[in-house]
This record gives sequence, structure tokens and C-alpha cells, in this order.
Amino acid sequence: APFFIWPGYESPVGLNDFANVPKLFGIQALVCGLLAGLMIRLWQKKEVGFLWTPLALAIAGLLAWTGLSIFWAINPYHGAALWVHWLCCALVFYIISNLEDARKTIDFLLTCGIAAATGIALIGCLQYLFDVSLVPQIYPPAATFANKNVAVQVLSLLFPMVILTGLFHDSNIRAGCSGMAALLVITYLGYTKTRAG
Repeated sequence: APFFIWPGYESPVGLNDFANVPKLFGIQALVCGLLAGLMIRLWQKKEVGFLWTPLALAIAGLLAWTGLSIFWAINPYHGAALWVHWLCCALVFYIISNLEDARKTIDFLLTCGIAAATGIALIGCLQYLFDVSLVPQIYPPAATFANKNVAVQVLSLLFPMVILTGLFHDSNIRAGCSGMAALLVITYLGYTKTRAG
């Protein structure tokens, strides 16, 4: 999702959201595709169902209450857009809780997180060192997030994943890749000169 961007500042949603809307759309499209694939697989096995754990009930209650609150919100459009994103996050919980091999799934998610952190940091370092302007930005070096503070916040969330994967993975190749990714992330964080993370 960090790599979904508009090609320029002149986006259909205006300058304010040229970095956010493509990422939200990318996340929501990926989640819908994953959910469709899961439903097809469960339907073929005739196992469509859902285990209502206390956490699942809490998530369903939160979605129901926030969905109802849209009707009396001052700006229903903003509330609905945020609620759809929360719904996608709940669907990710549903997808993960219905997967059979949790170890492989977690390993895949960690690989995606490391790849995202590496890509963001690499783009940001190129913007700082060589003034690469293929990706529009307001406060450089912002990678694909328009603002370097947002990029730093995302990398601050991904950084522990990168470090822990390198420390606790069996493969030396994977540990080496995680180490190089961590070094790249630290370098980019230094280049941003911000305390946002």
C-alpha cells in the first residue's frame, strides 16, 4: 500500500489527499481480493463460517456503533470513508483468523512489512541524496507519503518488525536482508531530521 500514488499533484481528489486516497484504495482493493479468494476457498470446502470469539464480538460491536454514528455526524462523507477503512481492517482480522497455516501467513506478512519498509526507505534516501522527484512530495524527503513526518511514523511502526525478523529467523539470508533493511531505514530516518517517529 505505501507504493500506491498519483503520478502528480493534479489528482482528482485535490492536493490535500493526493497521497492518502491511493493508499486507502490500494489497501481496500487488496483486502477485497483476499476476502474473495478466502470465500471461494471456504465455499469449495463447504466450511463457510466464523468463530465468534470475544475479540471478534468487540470488533463487530465497534463497527456497528461507529457505522451508526455516521448518520448523525457533522460530515458523513468523512465518517463513511474512515468507516470503510476500519471495515477493511476488520476483514483482515477475519481473513487471518480463518487461515489454516498461521506460521506461513505470519512469515508472509513479515516479508511484506520488510519489503515495504525497504522500499519506503530506499525512495526516501534517493530523494534526499539525488533530489529524485518522480514521486510528488510536499515536505521532502517524504518517500511516497507527501510529508516526511508521515513516512517516519509508518517506518517507526515497521522498524521493530524488521529488527525482530532479523534476530529470530532461522535463515541467515533472511537475517542478512533484515539487517540491510534496518540499516537503510535508520539512514532514511536520519535524513528526515524529524522527531515525528
